[in-house]
Amino acid sequence: MADVQDIDGKPCEEKLPSTSLKHETRDEILSRHRKEISQLQNKEIELKKAAAKGSKAEQKAKKKQVEEEISQLSANLKEKHAEELASLGFSYNGNDKSNTDNLVKAIAGLSVAPQ
Repeated sequence: MADVQDIDGKPCEEKLPSTSLKHETRDEILSRHRKEISQLQNKEIELKKAAAKGSKAEQKAKKKQVEEEISQLSANLKEKHAEELASLGFSYNGNDKSNTDNLVKAIAGLSVAPQ
């Protein structure tokens, strides 16, 4: 089977149609988001450890590449999560504090009504 695979050896998520996830509940989506964030953090640690090998010049070059890759992966994951939450009716704009508060409350499962 010649599937396109991610660095982790897992099948690339781009192949999956977004409609296959429409049956997930909010809790299932948020749980999956937490797992994906945890996996990204573990991957970040692995990449940083791998970049720490070699001469100083190699380490410096690898460290810069790793930081760029982590930044890109993190941005992609945040965008994907925001889109999925938006499909549930939650909005997120990184510059708006009230939307951030609503997003955090939505993730925590709290009411978004003022106290």
